[in-house]
Amino acid sequence: MEPLDIGLPYVFPKESTAFLKRLDLEPQARKRTLQVPLDVIHSPSEDNEAPVRLLNIAQHYGIFNSLFGPPHIFVPVVNFEVEYLKPDDKPGISDEGKCNDDKSTTYVQPVFSGNLISANIAMNPPLINLSTAPNNFYWTLLMTCPDEPIGSDSCEPSNEYIHWMMTNLQSIPEGVGVIGDEIIPYMPPIPYQGTGYHRYIFVLYRQDRGKIDLNQWRKGNPSGCDVQSQRGFSTLEFYRSLEDEITPAGLAFFQSIWDESVRSYFRHKLDSPEPVFEIQFPDARLPPQQKFPVADTWTKPRRHPHGIPLIRERYGVHSDVSFDVYLDRYRDRKELYEEIVHERLSNEGNPLDPEEPRRKIYEYPAAVPIPPKMPSWWVKQEMQRRLRRGRWRELNGHDG
Repeated sequence: MEPLDIGLPYVFPKESTAFLKRLDLEPQARKRTLQVPLDVIHSPSEDNEAPVRLLNIAQHYGIFNSLFGPPHIFVPVVNFEVEYLKPDDKPGISDEGKCNDDKSTTYVQPVFSGNLISANIAMNPPLINLSTAPNNFYWTLLMTCPDEPIGSDSCEPSNEYIHWMMTNLQSIPEGVGVIGDEIIPYMPPIPYQGTGYHRYIFVLYRQDRGKIDLNQWRKGNPSGCDVQSQRGFSTLEFYRSLEDEITPAGLAFFQSIWDESVRSYFRHKLDSPEPVFEIQFPDARLPPQQKFPVADTWTKPRRHPHGIPLIRERYGVHSDVSFDVYLDRYRDRKELYEEIVHERLSNEGNPLDPEEPRRKIYEYPAAVPIPPKMPSWWVKQEMQRRLRRGRWRELNGHDG
């Protein structure tokens, strides 16, 4: 399927041949007299291939498929900056419709193209800089996440949350910041625990016909546990309804993963329990119990009658699984735990009764000699009991 470009026109740069006209640079570099202007190298306006690199990165992360669906793409030709400040600073839209600009505060983390930003840093709205964008247009900025709604089996690109929407944006001439209308208040990243990394995407749209009215998309601050009904969004439907008035022009995104700030946001801001996703692994299915196998030789491992080795990497009778361990695999867990508790009470006394006599505590229990009449198959269990390993780990914290 051929890609369908829905963005601004862009001419892909051809391979540069400027080095053919600057043959004098090679001897200067060899003599270490070449001076390279770093401000030009790091300037986005001088980097003609930056939009192409960002396009390739966005395709690698599946940004366009998640937002617009295949085969839609666009080249982010307009460069804009998104910077998150310290958690105790609160930039955003002021009462006059301006984004707060505190030059005495340095930003913590800028948003590039897929870099990792913790949810704690992104709790407050970021600072937007449109100084490099053409000032004869108005702009609309959306922040969405296509990875947060859980439980939908649909692969449609409408399975996303809207975190922030601002429209009729213009750059402030005297400083870094923007003037505009906030349609949807900022909601911080809320990657659920156990769901891995989430993508948070900023898409900048150019308003081709001046100011637009987006009051039909207005939403309030989320509350309660039903965030999906309050912040459910479809970038594709949004663009289809306004494709004659807006054009995708810029792109920036970051990734975030769960931390304690997400739990705090659910408890104190949304006043709802936090969703937690965990993998519940099924219990191991054992083969049918058979008569305990007997080793044929001293150099081959014991094997289950069905051909399954009891321990794959251990050889010989003495280092293999003993019959008591084999039988414990098929015993009821409750019965096994009750046996351990009874043995603890009979041998070590009641830990809740301070007057009950206790067994002597050895500083080095493994160094205590084994009783001479102890069966050979129980020697290993006795050593595990002393070291609180295997079935005896439940005795950890008790004497004896």
